[in-house]
Amino acid sequence: MPAMTLLVALLIGFALGFRSRRHFLPLFCALGVFILAFALMIAALFPMIVPPKLTLQAAASSPNNQIFMLVGFAVLIPVTLIYNTYGFSVFSGKVRSDRD
Repeated sequence: MPAMTLLVALLIGFALGFRSRRHFLPLFCALGVFILAFALMIAALFPMIVPPKLTLQAAASSPNNQIFMLVGFAVLIPVTLIYNTYGFSVFSGKVRSDRD
């Protein structure tokens, strides 16, 4: 029942958004309808996607895999940030024409 109420509210907001000066309202209402439909589909198709008896310790990967991933992220995240910062500094500024 709460999903139906939320759906009706989103559809009313979508319809009223076209009449108001808030142009972002129909976009967010349509996005909300899509997310609600996707969540309801997941809940209907996979009601027991995680078994109740599954613990965090049983679901976790081995410590060796976790250390490998940690080292990989520790190297790749700074490299990515440095590369993006360098690219931003290279392409920042106004574009000038050679014809002037």
